[in-house]
Formats: sequence, structure tokens, C-alpha cells
Amino acid sequence: MLDVPSADVEGLGGGQIGTEVAVDYVAGTALQFAPAPVSMVIGLGPVEAGLALRDCGQPGDWRQWALMVTAAVKAPLLDVARLRATFAVDAVVDRINRGPSTAVRAIATFEPFSRVHVSAVAGAEVAFDDVSVGPNVGAAVSLAGPWRTEAVADALLRPDGWILGGAVRWAVTTKVGLAVGCDYRPGDGGVRVDVGIAFQQPAPPRPARPQEEQAVVAASAEHVVAPAGPTVFRDTRPRLRMRL
Repeated sequence: MLDVPSADVEGLGGGQIGTEVAVDYVAGTALQFAPAPVSMVIGLGPVEAGLALRDCGQPGDWRQWALMVTAAVKAPLLDVARLRATFAVDAVVDRINRGPSTAVRAIATFEPFSRVHVSAVAGAEVAFDDVSVGPNVGAAVSLAGPWRTEAVADALLRPDGWILGGAVRWAVTTKVGLAVGCDYRPGDGGVRVDVGIAFQQPAPPRPARPQEEQAVVAASAEHVVAPAGPTVFRDTRPRLRMRL
């Protein structure tokens, strides 16, 4: 959702690319321009892969101008329609070029109420420079609002400390989204404010299998139902996101 991921996995052929402009401030230091030039996700069929660049913004990041590279892969585990729950696992390599660390996590996303989604993540993170192991756990909640807007808040604990965040997003169209957000890092008192834009290409529909087509034709022949009115989209959650 923000720094806490969703268990949703991009379908084959779908993808998203986004960019952020941000400023980062820590007490006693100068205000720093800290962009995230690119964040991209692509659906590869059974898995989703992502790549991102950023300049600081996470606990333990360098304060000097130095773009850091993050790569991730996520795979679905289970989708329980009765519980409105989706489960997945991911692996993230952060700061690939600046003291890398690797996290492996389990992710769960629920829809407890209409227009409300909750995600939780739990795993471990290993830092390569000093071979230390720490937690990577957190939770996020999103609320879909009017006019295709969404409010999100999250909290994530990494080995270098907490990061607390919030954002408001607006799906301008089904393929373009805008967002403004703010993060707070209690460990160093850092605050980051960012504005971003994302472009999404939805995954193409999966071709129906021959047996599925036959079942649809048979069901249509037996049950002819008159139209009941205009189509209502049941999923109220804007799908555009700004982070891995």
C-alpha cells in the first residue's frame, strides 16, 4: 500500500510505473531534495517483479545525494473469497548499491468492510554488511473515498527503526493516479513529504479455456436473465499505487 505491501499481484502483461518528487528533513540538518525517480512493477504471470530508485527516505538511509536501488518479487499463495482475504509472499533486496539487505515476508490483505482494506506483513530482514538479522513487520489500512480517492496509513518496523506514513491518492483515470504523502521516522526525527504520479497498464483478460467456454454457453442456454440495470463495479479500491 505504502511501505507495507498489498498481497495483490499484478496479472500477466499488466504493470505500473511511477515517479515521486520529495523533500526530506532531519532536525539539525538542511532540508534535502530527495526524489524517487522511478518505481515500476510488471506482472510476469505467476509472479510480480518490481524495481525502484530513491534518494533516502527509509531508516538507515544515507543522507548524502545517492540513489539507492531496490528490487522485489512477489508471488500469490491463496485467495479466500469467503473471507475476502488474499495471501502472498515476497522477497526484497534493498540498497543493492549501498549496503544491501534482504527481506523475506508473508503478506495478508483483508477487506473487513466495504471500501476498507487492511494489509499486514511479517518477516525477517538480513543486512549483508554486518550479517545482522532484524524484523520486517508492519500493517496498513486504506479507505476508499468519493471521486476515486483513497486514504492510506501504515507503520513498518525495519532493523534500523520505525517508519510511519500516510497518503491521499486520486485515480484520475483507470490508468493515471496522483498522490501526496508524508512519512515520519521516529529514530532520527526525519520527515519526508512527497508528491507522485503513476501510470498503470491493466493486465489483459485471461483467455477462456475450452471447457470454461462450454460451461458458459450451457449456462446461458439454460438461464436467460433480463438486464437488471447498469453495471456496478464492486471493487471500490483504486488500484494505482506509488511504491513497491
